[in-house]
Amino acid sequence: GTAVRGTVDSGGRPRPAVLGRPVQELESLAREAVPGELVFGDDVAGELGAVLDGSGCRPRRQPGVLARRPLWAVEAADAASLVLSAPTLASEPLALAEPSRSRRERPFSGLAPGSVVGGRFEVLAVLGAGGMGTVFKARDRELDEVVALKMLKPELAGDAANVERMREELRLARRITHPNVLRTFDLGEVDGVPYITMEYVQGVTLARLLDHAGRMSLSGGLRVARQLCQGLAAAHAEGVIHRDIKPPNLLLQPNGNVKLMDFGIARRRRREDPALTSVGWVMGTPLYLAPEQLRGEEADARSDLYATGVVCYEMFAGAPPFAGATYADLAARTMREEPPPPSAKWPEIPPALEAAILRCLAKDPAARPAGVGELLAELEAVRG
Repeated sequence: GTAVRGTVDSGGRPRPAVLGRPVQELESLAREAVPGELVFGDDVAGELGAVLDGSGCRPRRQPGVLARRPLWAVEAADAASLVLSAPTLASEPLALAEPSRSRRERPFSGLAPGSVVGGRFEVLAVLGAGGMGTVFKARDRELDEVVALKMLKPELAGDAANVERMREELRLARRITHPNVLRTFDLGEVDGVPYITMEYVQGVTLARLLDHAGRMSLSGGLRVARQLCQGLAAAHAEGVIHRDIKPPNLLLQPNGNVKLMDFGIARRRRREDPALTSVGWVMGTPLYLAPEQLRGEEADARSDLYATGVVCYEMFAGAPPFAGATYADLAARTMREEPPPPSAKWPEIPPALEAAILRCLAKDPAARPAGVGELLAELEAVRG
């Protein structure tokens, strides 16, 4: 793959850094490993066949924890006996492209690894970006711990409604304490730009996993779906509607735990400030919006259940139930057409699981499960 090499300022000291697909792939593979193991995929196993045979090493084949692809693992004692000769290594070198001067000076909207926010948070890496802001991995110098730092986009910081929405995100998220919900800590402001600090959790989003694997195994998908329901139930118990359930907002930890995150457009079941989200405004990601949301109607807990059904459909069928070349086309199909059964794309899906997913995707909210607890009970009854 292609990587970008450069130097970052970390605590006043220049340090080398490499970003790009190869680094991400290595981090993804490392999440599958037990400390002391050598882990590799089928393609590498093929290239190292002669070396493994000659060493007497006996790698074991194992399913991925976070990915559906099979992996090979070698214990530390055996790995130490491996000797790789130069001809064995890949002949193509890693392509490194020097970034332009302007990109080095102002990456990631002005914040780069080594930058210090508000004299307190040292930026370590960029974790992701969304419609309202960018999330960084940062070290809190006062508490000497690593946190996730979400900063509102500078161009949005001057909008009072956006700032208030971010404050609402904190107020809502802090009410929820559950192993399957990402913890939110504090709200602050730097140079007029608000930020939120959150629990930093190592893992991979469900979106990235699906991009890599296509779809999940039955057992893996059920594990994610059940934990999503548990986290969502904790939110609903506090009267909080998430309104943006989707694969990028589900974080899968190496130990198999799932965290629901990003309450950026969440709201209380009974709004205290209707001006934050008025009827007629459509908020969320179109692929996962319920028909009533697409019509601009007010979302409730059953809208979260619809989005949960779309996520489950995508996990087990390998694609969302609806697609469209344009937003209007997608919205029209979502509101008018019945979703094709997941079994059309995955014939082996258990009938009870398929029925639960299709209930969530009902056009009429009243036809969906009465609550997330009811859906969770149906998922727990499915053998996987």
